[in-house]
Amino acid sequence: MTSSSGTLTARVRGISSGVGSVALGSLGARAAGLVSSLAAASLLGATDFGRYALLLAATTVIASLGGMGFAAPLTRSVAKASGSADPGTVPTGAVHVAAATLSTLGVATVLLCWPGWGLVELPGGGDRLSVLAVGIWVVGMGCNPLFVAVLVGLQEYRGSALLTSARGVLVAVAVTLACLTVPTAEAAAAATASAEVVSAGLAYIWLRRRSVLVPFSRRSWAAGARLLKVGFAAGAVGLAIQTSMWIGQVLLSRTPDGLAAAGLFLLATRLMLAVTFVPNALATVVLPRLTRMRGSSREDPRALSFSYVALTAGIATVAALAVTTASIWFAPRLDEDYAGNALALALMGVLAVLISLNNVYGSVVIARGFMGVWIGSDVMLAMALVVSAAALVGGLGVAGLALAHVVAYALSIGVLVIGSRPNTEGALR
Repeated sequence: MTSSSGTLTARVRGISSGVGSVALGSLGARAAGLVSSLAAASLLGATDFGRYALLLAATTVIASLGGMGFAAPLTRSVAKASGSADPGTVPTGAVHVAAATLSTLGVATVLLCWPGWGLVELPGGGDRLSVLAVGIWVVGMGCNPLFVAVLVGLQEYRGSALLTSARGVLVAVAVTLACLTVPTAEAAAAATASAEVVSAGLAYIWLRRRSVLVPFSRRSWAAGARLLKVGFAAGAVGLAIQTSMWIGQVLLSRTPDGLAAAGLFLLATRLMLAVTFVPNALATVVLPRLTRMRGSSREDPRALSFSYVALTAGIATVAALAVTTASIWFAPRLDEDYAGNALALALMGVLAVLISLNNVYGSVVIARGFMGVWIGSDVMLAMALVVSAAALVGGLGVAGLALAHVVAYALSIGVLVIGSRPNTEGALR
């Protein structure tokens, strides 16, 4: 028993520094985001905040297509290549390809949704400012995680924490100022979009000056081209997930008092970030660490997986109990339209634990090379979420959407656990 406890302690100590740095960066960003969300919910009111939530959901769907699922595979590939003295082996060509794709999608979004000639109307707002904001927002939202992924792969956790927290603070300040001066959903979306793009631009300049991102060239493209197959597959599934989440919110918005319910769901999601920020930091550090250890460590990867997942479950459960209790007390005092939703908030607490487990176990599976299992778990998540939301939201409202997410994430975790059971390692080397 003592030996097992000592082994777990050693494993935790080995990643504690990285987890601490990433968690602090995430904490700064999420604290700023939570404060700005609470301010926006109060200043905009339940209906306009619900419209802002729908614009955010639409932006996330489009950005997931442009990001092409590069973040996790990019971190893994950079971790493998970072031991080389030749910077051309770091697959930063993938970053340039994804950034170019996101820019194209941003322009396409504006053209397709522009009032007067657009073919599609954005949910939550079809005016010119909303459309332009979403087009710009797509670029920033998609690019920022890619720059962080490169730093995480290099195990430069302090740098990744700096980028993450700076982005969160910049967005929070912009949104709060917009809501104070022009309290509309369109103004809040425009402020968020501007801050995201500025953050991405500053991050790119900083990484170029540090020579972390090499200039785009044939060599950098060749190193990044290997990510395209996995990136496109993961991106397609990521798009399906974001689309299923968006469909759930659209279904919710069409129920009685739907916009207020959509606002409550977004607010609950932001509150539950307090539960997931440490487990997500753990997932971030586990991926490059296990990737570098793979093939050189004498430890059983399954034993390592169990240690990290058990630690995640303990941290997330304690945090969820505290945050859920506080949320049930606090939400009705923020806006009377949020009263009577204790069940939904309790389910969101369960969801936060499942998301934490899914993220950490997903990182373990990716590090071990089971890319097909990881993608399959996301396929299950997308399918289960659509089916569950369609079955539950109409009758249960916001609680039904929360329950649909719980069911979908539980099934996704099941796929990860069952699919990675074989003793053989994954195929992606």
